[in-house]
Amino acid sequence: MVRLYTDHDVSLRLVEVLHGRGYQATAARELGHQRSLDYEHLLLAAQHGWTLLTHNRKDFTELHGAWVHWPRAWGLALPPTHAGILVLQHALVSSLYEALAALLRTEPPLSNALYWWHGRSRKEPWSVWQPDTKEWRLVPMGT
Repeated sequence: MVRLYTDHDVSLRLVEVLHGRGYQATAARELGHQRSLDYEHLLLAAQHGWTLLTHNRKDFTELHGAWVHWPRAWGLALPPTHAGILVLQHALVSSLYEALAALLRTEPPLSNALYWWHGRSRKEPWSVWQPDTKEWRLVPMGT
């Protein structure tokens, strides 16, 4: 089962709901990281094998792009691995939980991937970032 880490922008109530539904979830605030910078959250999550949850699409898209492209530019044989980044639009905790559960039921490839939840207004509410083409691709969620 996926282990989740929420940065300081994500509600502690979502962490409580996730725990109540059997997910392993750790909040930045629980670890005293409420003032950490975005790259520190990503590094901490990667070091522990946690999939990062955030509301900050812009900054984490840039961080993820650097994570993917910079090792190639430096000629590293193996790029570092993170356990995935899931970006959520702001919404009610119940909607956030439903969106996360729906995505995770599809068992998407999370390793070194960035997903974005658009919200309930779309048939396919999740997209995955394609760093090579710099485009979002819709994730089929089924019927």
